[in-house]
Amino acid sequence: MKTKFLIFITIITLVSCGQKKTKKIQKASIPVEVINPTVYTNSDVVTNGVIESNETARIGTRLMGYIQKINVTQGMHVKKGDLLISISDNELKAQLTQAKAMLTKAKAAYDVAKKDEGRYKRLLERESCSEKEYEQIHLNFISMKASMQAAEQSVNEVNVYRTYTQITAPFSGIVSAVSVKEGSLASPGTTLITIEKTGVMVAQTQIDEDRIQYINPGMIVKVSSDDNSLNFNASVSERSLSSIATGGQYMITIAIPKTIQDKLTSGMHVKIFFTLPNGLSQSHKVILIPRKSIYTQGALQGVFIASDNNYAVLRWLRLGRIKDDNVEVLSGLDATDKIIVSTGERIKNGTPITIK
Repeated sequence: MKTKFLIFITIITLVSCGQKKTKKIQKASIPVEVINPTVYTNSDVVTNGVIESNETARIGTRLMGYIQKINVTQGMHVKKGDLLISISDNELKAQLTQAKAMLTKAKAAYDVAKKDEGRYKRLLERESCSEKEYEQIHLNFISMKASMQAAEQSVNEVNVYRTYTQITAPFSGIVSAVSVKEGSLASPGTTLITIEKTGVMVAQTQIDEDRIQYINPGMIVKVSSDDNSLNFNASVSERSLSSIATGGQYMITIAIPKTIQDKLTSGMHVKIFFTLPNGLSQSHKVILIPRKSIYTQGALQGVFIASDNNYAVLRWLRLGRIKDDNVEVLSGLDATDKIIVSTGERIKNGTPITIK
């Protein structure tokens, strides 16, 4: 009987131990953002572009002075000729008062010299004065006339400078940036306000010298937003023939179709795909991923991808060329993989995740 009791206790102990081993601690999942790799053929050239207005004015001042009044805010629509900024012109007012006083004095001297010149001219006709006396009076008249004209010019110049303190919109558009505050000092060469002409958006991008020979105005390109939510065809409208000012890269302007204009905003980042002529290279798929998504451990490089059962899986990769903010993947990744690009916390291999 004692033996059976011991056996029963042993069985209970084994069962309770087994139950403890089966318990698992559930970890909270981490919210993450994921993207799919960009896939294209190597007969395409992919560049990063920025959407902006076809006509942009960065408005400054020709005079140094304190900002007295700002009449616009960022995002405001303005019409051509609208007053944007007023700059204090107290010094110019003082200069104008002085210039007008000099003009009054010069006019008075001119009026006297003009009367003298007329009087001596009549005396010379009656032979009541010598030619030398008349010449002196005549020269004085010419001098007073020149002094009066110089004084008039000084008044006009001050008035022109005063117009520089009232900065107006050169065309109708939207205020994209206000770079100063009331009371701050404005100086020549500094942008105060930026205005973009509405209704005509373009994409600006750059391309290297090895490819520029294949890019011509009228060429059709594919444009894709960074999140791939917007894809459309567009055409090359302009290309630069010099790269001196752009560090070896040639500037390309892409005309955006009218049907897409309202869907774009200035400053939006896009990818632009240029298809090169056949025969330049063998066609095969190329995979690009953002450089910011790469995880480095020693000499190894990889990315975290989201598994089907919502776990972070570390995938080691063999990487190729770096192009702007992207890097080419030679092996280790499929086009359908979901790459984790941002998290609020540090993740590891096997971390539970929730896709935003």
